[in-house]
Amino acid sequence: MTPHARPRTAPLSRAQEILWYFSRLAPDNPVYNEAITIRKDGHFDVDAFRLAFNEILRRHEIWRSTFEVVNGEPVQVVQKAPSLELPVLDLSGMSRSDAEKEAVAITAEDARLPYNFDRGPMIRPRLVRFPDDHHRLYLAMHDLIFDGFSLHRVVLPELIALYTAF
Repeated sequence: MTPHARPRTAPLSRAQEILWYFSRLAPDNPVYNEAITIRKDGHFDVDAFRLAFNEILRRHEIWRSTFEVVNGEPVQVVQKAPSLELPVLDLSGMSRSDAEKEAVAITAEDARLPYNFDRGPMIRPRLVRFPDDHHRLYLAMHDLIFDGFSLHRVVLPELIALYTAF
């Protein structure tokens, strides 16, 4: 399916305007930063997952949008779809408890870092390999591009279907 042509910028929704405004007032405050975890036990094909994740970024403009001020108003600017390498943190050589502590510390730091609204990206994925063939995708993202309903009802099922297909 070919997406229809649309302008590169779009106005913010009312909810986005409020988040944008408060985030600009306190840019170093991570209160609007979110972190989610997706788990996969057993065999995991990292290359297929990278393809699936990049396809999600291509399909969902909001996940690759930045936020700029144009004529005094904040606007969403849809960026070209990137091809992320999706960094893999291999903790499989550690004990399960040490790997848990390390992964939580690193991903918590990812979630605390401020986002550059003008340059992006507004999402920070990190894939972690644990002992016993267990993997997790940690996604740190700003609330401007994230809502739980879309993530759980649209993006995650789509990600699973794409991973299976690849």
